[in-house]
Amino acid sequence: MTVGESLAAAVPILLIFMAGYTINNLHDAEKDAVIHPERPLPAGHISIRAAAAIFFTVITLTLLSIKILVPAPAAYLYLLLLVGLMNYNYIVLYFPLLKNAVMAAIGIIPMLILARFPGPHVSIAVTTALFLFLLGMEMLSDTIDAHGDPYTLVKTIGINRAVSIAFCVKMLADVTLLLAASDRFGYLLAALLCLMDLLAWWAWHRQALRRRIMRVLGSQLGLGLYFLL
Repeated sequence: MTVGESLAAAVPILLIFMAGYTINNLHDAEKDAVIHPERPLPAGHISIRAAAAIFFTVITLTLLSIKILVPAPAAYLYLLLLVGLMNYNYIVLYFPLLKNAVMAAIGIIPMLILARFPGPHVSIAVTTALFLFLLGMEMLSDTIDAHGDPYTLVKTIGINRAVSIAFCVKMLADVTLLLAASDRFGYLLAALLCLMDLLAWWAWHRQALRRRIMRVLGSQLGLGLYFLL
């Protein structure tokens, strides 16, 4: 693919996530005032009206980009991703026990889009590893925000148990990548990801470090891109 073709495939996805995060911040403004007061809306860095204007601008650009840049056979995957993110808050409200799994499923849609283009090696194993990674990250995120969430899977099964399950799920993703590796660097990278998860699990008891740990674990997504090459 040329740079232009890559941008044409990527820009609509970028705009979709921008729209999804914006509407989520609008919906959660009151809750974020308690559990995330540093975010732009509760901190007063931007007004609700301005954020709403940004959302409608971005959603318009999103639909235009899909219409102009995305070939018709692939458009439904972009629209599926858009619908999934736009309905995130309804999933949280009406199906809280399914939220983590549903969001992980939505998160692998870009992989399905990527599979339609030549070049990257999008295997079932790598897609499964991404789903498990996102599921584990969603659960860990919910354990941090548990005091502000009224009803979630994490609170249902218990915070400590949820943390253990989340890290086991993440390490299952690491094992899946280890089995999918085809060269020495791939094996080493999968082992590094597993080591990162073990160290993060060991340090998780230090509550002050949890958000930093989440940022470090988020970098695993970038490292995992090697398995698409």
